Amino acid sequence: MPPKRKIKGNNRRRWDTALPVEILTIIGEYIQCRNTFQALVGTSRRFRDVFNPMLYEYRLVRLHKCRAAGLDQKPLPPGLQYTKDIEICVFEFVRNPYNVKMNKEFVAYVVRLLKKVPRLRSFKWRDRSGDFSYSTSRMLQDSMLLRTLKNAELLENLSISFSGHWLDDPASAARCCFIPLKGFQNLKSLELYDCYGNLSQMAVKIAILLADCPSLKTLGLGISTECDLEEEDLRETLIVREQGTFLEKICSYFNRVCKATPLALQTLRLGTGLCVLKAKKADGQNYLSKLVKLSELERLHIFNGIVKYDWHAYGETAEVYWPYLTGCSSVYQLSVTRLTKNVRYWLKAHGQSISELVVTNHYGMYDEALCNFDALDLPNLSMLFVRECNVETRDHWDYDQDDEDEHDDWSDESSQLSLIAANTDVRDDDALEFEIPYKFDDEEKSVITVLDRLKDGGEQLTRLALCITLETQWKTFLKHLKCMPRLTHLRLSKKSHQHGRYPPKKASLRLGINRSFSIAQGYARLIKSLCPTLQFIKIGDWAWQIEVGKNSAKGKRGNSVVLRELSRDEVRNIEIFGITTFAEECGLSGIDVHKPTTDEEWDVLEQLVAEFEERRRQESLSTGPQERILMLAGRM
Repeated sequence: MPPKRKIKGNNRRRWDTALPVEILTIIGEYIQCRNTFQALVGTSRRFRDVFNPMLYEYRLVRLHKCRAAGLDQKPLPPGLQYTKDIEICVFEFVRNPYNVKMNKEFVAYVVRLLKKVPRLRSFKWRDRSGDFSYSTSRMLQDSMLLRTLKNAELLENLSISFSGHWLDDPASAARCCFIPLKGFQNLKSLELYDCYGNLSQMAVKIAILLADCPSLKTLGLGISTECDLEEEDLRETLIVREQGTFLEKICSYFNRVCKATPLALQTLRLGTGLCVLKAKKADGQNYLSKLVKLSELERLHIFNGIVKYDWHAYGETAEVYWPYLTGCSSVYQLSVTRLTKNVRYWLKAHGQSISELVVTNHYGMYDEALCNFDALDLPNLSMLFVRECNVETRDHWDYDQDDEDEHDDWSDESSQLSLIAANTDVRDDDALEFEIPYKFDDEEKSVITVLDRLKDGGEQLTRLALCITLETQWKTFLKHLKCMPRLTHLRLSKKSHQHGRYPPKKASLRLGINRSFSIAQGYARLIKSLCPTLQFIKIGDWAWQIEVGKNSAKGKRGNSVVLRELSRDEVRNIEIFGITTFAEECGLSGIDVHKPTTDEEWDVLEQLVAEFEERRRQESLSTGPQERILMLAGRM
């Protein structure tokens, strides 16, 4: 073998200049971790010039963590000349109590920031402050802020979520939860959630804006609604009043007055208040087709959760006239609140192109609507996202035997399914005669997962997200895991209304392993050994990329499982990992930006709870019997 020739003099090339800029740029497009960009930028001048624009392309500003006092003197973050996408978050003010006087300082800072961004492409504002007076939403009505946004020539994407998630004060919300839209134009993405006001005027303004954006590809709308949180059996039942015709008004004005042609949308998101109802006019024409080219839609997200049309009425599934959606022949992603009979019938007749199904409602294990998963037949389904809530088993319920029939009908939809089914034209004769068998008894429902309900057990899935109680459902889930040869992404979460850390200590696979992070790692390694195709996994708040390498330990053969923890940026960019646990955007799923709770934070919280309970116990022991009875009566 001839000796290697040494490179001398000017022929030697630095390792960081071996690749052309075009190749480095392509490599950068696949990097999703901010820390990786920071490391590359600090490597050499050439890498700094190539990767700096990618490092600072996205900027997240958390106003709720900023002190209003002195904000005008605060230095702006670096790299704004490269920034294209800005997201402003206004969540609960924990450290700094909020008052409306702080709005002026906050707005001035955001305006100062925007003026230093010459290539602004996307602006997103998320308000989850929970302010009952909606004062935080007034910042969006500032004339200087709106003028700065409307003057941004390259602005293509606009997304705004107001603070009125649940409508507490309609009069205040009407003054705060909408903005003047005139002046925005040529947008490619428009999303307005939790807005409120005069619905007729809002419909006209939205229709005019849509007519000024003929190249729009994404449209998301949602109206803030009242919510009945005290309903006995139903959680978060929305009160829907005059909002039923809001979507029809937008479509009618867009077509009749603006004389605009239907938009070639790729994504349509219809949240609360945007009900697809049968047309009120005598001709009964499909008004939605006048706004959207249904045949070109690729992603369809619809709210069809539990609503009440009056405070004293019973909750029922929101009406959706599915025949208007029969032209959606290219839709591959469908997101619904509940998988109802109506949805299932539409999928059977027109949903064979669906490969991604997202169901955002948190089902209880006794919910009769779960039976619709038993009859789900989607031959191309590759991604499934479902949620569950934690409920007591029926053997712990305290009710008389005479009331058993009443409790058996507690499901959200049980009394409404026959009425809803009568409003659809998508059922064929086979569907009309088909009845779903109740395959599982009450004892089995506490240990099965949604995979037990699917016809093929999820064998064809490549991405899966579900809620699971590891202590009781692991063995059942394990059987399906071994039979999923295509699975690449898996997300396991705790059920809603289930308190404490996840995975819990009692779910540990090994003695002495009590930290949730370590317990989750153990499950990730075990799942990889049972499902070799798995590449990414998220358990609770932690996510990893799974790699298989040679075992370097002495005396051990075979391959070892290497877990690389994903950064928060990487988790957000993996769709099935980034979806929020709760449907925060008017009943529609969003992207999670919350910081996960660490084991150390859980330790502190559990210690505080233990001290509080011990103090209450000591107070109870120090009181006499009569005083104790009075104390308990006062708490009740």
